[in-house]
Amino acid sequence: SDIQTEKIGCSPNIFLVVVTKGSEVIHFLRKRHHNIFGQLPLYRRDKIERSPGPVYGWRNTYAAASETGAIIGENPDAGMPTFHKTHTQSLIKQPVEQQITTSFLLIEEDALIGLTTTQIADFAALYLLLESDENASSEGINDSILTLFNDRAAKREPAESITEWDLMLLHAWYAIPTDLPAIKQRAAILRIIND
Repeated sequence: SDIQTEKIGCSPNIFLVVVTKGSEVIHFLRKRHHNIFGQLPLYRRDKIERSPGPVYGWRNTYAAASETGAIIGENPDAGMPTFHKTHTQSLIKQPVEQQITTSFLLIEEDALIGLTTTQIADFAALYLLLESDENASSEGINDSILTLFNDRAAKREPAESITEWDLMLLHAWYAIPTDLPAIKQRAAILRIIND
């Protein structure tokens, strides 16, 4: 493979776990290992736990100054508060942006029966690389690996791997500034995909 990897000693920040009953695992994690959810608000933890499955995912983020990258508020690694003044020279850009520290994806094992390793890996990669609403429905999206489990539930033929639409979406997501408000990010993504 030509994929460049980080030097030995880097810490894993993406976790894919196969589970039997997702909602029970989420409930257990909330009771016994709540730190795994980072600063995720309680209402979003509730939403994940109540998800019908078979996919349960979340991302831990922290606020950083958009121009310097300095951590604002609580340091996710040290667990200690840090304080930095933030400012930007622009009236368009936000002074603060969200950075992802870890991503978690739990998939129920029964949902994986009959899928190829490529389908599972491509779904996980796209799901974890895109910062989207956790457990949001992908109904209405056509020809995407993101609809893998919805397609199977609806008896439709799922994508065999990542699709051209997925690649366009991924390219658009990583081409936009991360310090714009969500509404401007959506507009920028649509503009890039339309182009």
